[in-house]
Amino acid sequence: MPRRRPSLPLIAVVLGGVLAGCGGDGDADAYAKTYQAACQTLTDEVAAYQRSVTDIAGGATKDPSAAVKGYKDASVKLFDAFLAQIDAMSDADAPDEFRDFQGQIEKDLKAARQGIEEARTAVAGVGGAKDLRSIGTKLNGIKVETKADLPDELAEKAPACKVLGRSS
Repeated sequence: MPRRRPSLPLIAVVLGGVLAGCGGDGDADAYAKTYQAACQTLTDEVAAYQRSVTDIAGGATKDPSAAVKGYKDASVKLFDAFLAQIDAMSDADAPDEFRDFQGQIEKDLKAARQGIEEARTAVAGVGGAKDLRSIGTKLNGIKVETKADLPDELAEKAPACKVLGRSS
């Protein structure tokens, strides 16, 4: 029995349907879920970092070397989480109603990535307990200005982003 080849018009229709599903206008709910997941992850990671640093500080006088290592490890974990979520938010497929916000947030996230890399470098330079005392000043000196305001509709669908925005 001879094999039938699909006709070119059929292939074009199928391919067109596949391509229409990729990279077109994003879905508002999916977009909000991406932001909610990213912001919730960051909120959770910041809370875990704060707990870790508090625990580390409690044992710093007993074992300063362990405290420095613990601080650096906790910081790197936090920085990695931020970078992963920056990627997730940057890659989000914005629907038309959030396209302007997404354009601005991508610029803000690029600046945030630079700030995180500066912080990573500062933390990597911590050599001992004495350096820990000054690291806060160095980290506070890294400024990341955000220009994008979270749209109200997105804030309603991604409430963790409102919370994260207030905590910074």
